[in-house]
Amino acid sequence: MTIQFEVVIWTVINFFLLYGVLHFLLFKPVLKVMDERDAKIKQGKAIIAEREQRAAERQTAVDGYDATREKRLSARVDAGLAAVKAQCAEDVRSAEAETKMLISADKEALFAEEQALREAMAKGLPALTDSVVQRLLEKGL
Repeated sequence: MTIQFEVVIWTVINFFLLYGVLHFLLFKPVLKVMDERDAKIKQGKAIIAEREQRAAERQTAVDGYDATREKRLSARVDAGLAAVKAQCAEDVRSAEAETKMLISADKEALFAEEQALREAMAKGLPALTDSVVQRLLEKGL
């Protein structure tokens, strides 16, 4: 077994020739595509990060608006509730005053009716007594 230098030299020449051809026809285009793909991925990640940041800012603004809105609504509800309570209190006072007035009027009417009945009894009692005595005398008791 002897080393044939011609075969070794042709093998080395073929190797470098094949390497050069593959480098320009295969490795460079594949590396270029991979670099472009990597750049697109980085760009996409940057866009996603920017959109997430904008979404977070919008959410913060919405949360602040909701809190402010909730406070305003709560204040309106409290004011409305206070107005309703005040109106109810006024209605109760008015109803109590009207009830007292009606009770007073009823008492006066009952007192007047009682006086009228007493007067009628006072006027009719002697006549009634006379008629009772007359009947008793007629029956002979």
